[in-house]
Amino acid sequence: MCFHHIHEFCHLALGLMVKMFTQPLIHPLLLFVSQILFISFVVGFLPPLFIIRAGFLPIVICLAYGIIASGSEWCRVLWASLFSGFANGFVLHYIDVALLSSWSWESKGPSILGKKHFTTAKSSSKMYKSFQRFQFGILAAFSYRKLNTPYEVRNAPHFTNKIPTRKKFLATRLLLLLISVLIMDFWNTLPSPEEPERLFSSHAIPLLSRLDKLEPEELIVRLGSTIVFWSNMYCILQFLHAVASFIAVGLNLSTVDAWRPLFGRWNQTSDLRGFWG
Repeated sequence: MCFHHIHEFCHLALGLMVKMFTQPLIHPLLLFVSQILFISFVVGFLPPLFIIRAGFLPIVICLAYGIIASGSEWCRVLWASLFSGFANGFVLHYIDVALLSSWSWESKGPSILGKKHFTTAKSSSKMYKSFQRFQFGILAAFSYRKLNTPYEVRNAPHFTNKIPTRKKFLATRLLLLLISVLIMDFWNTLPSPEEPERLFSSHAIPLLSRLDKLEPEELIVRLGSTIVFWSNMYCILQFLHAVASFIAVGLNLSTVDAWRPLFGRWNQTSDLRGFWG
């Protein structure tokens, strides 16, 4: 009878959790921040035991599903799809850093390697240690590239000359944020092409097989759409990186060197490897 009650309680708790996370009344940005903070808490405070951390994976998945379900109710399609993509990305990132490689504060990296890289003084207060744990959790939650660690991905861009000061970094991040928003708003103000159902219909997908039938208008629309799409994606990624770095460095949650440029310099795109790097 006791196991029956436990099963009913778990079923009810999971149902309430799913309902709470999938309500369209909750803004996806709030759920997105909650997902990041929750991953930071698990990595920074919980021991690197698979069975414990795996038990919290459904919460991360529910938060991602809530972002997907409520995105279209609050945001434009572009932002809703972007939030949804990042939410799913953080689910995979949680599986990577929390379960497979088991990042922990004690090892300041993957505990699966059995190396301990980080200790604190015994005189440190509990408040300071808790802040350090949370700081490490935030770093691990955003460390897709694992910068400045032995596990850093190859060809990650560096600062052009030297690491900027905190004041200069925050100023440049704010400027980059504003420029990205202005460019995206400018593209959104452009009028839609006439007869879009004709220009973007299924028979217009093949290009090389009907070069002799292409009209100048269609070529211009295709080229313009490609430029707008990729410049929008570039600005969106720069915007999100600028917002996250501005908040993290502004609140002293991480240092400037942890937020190296997202993309390399344009003069390094002379070959295919440099372009993708």
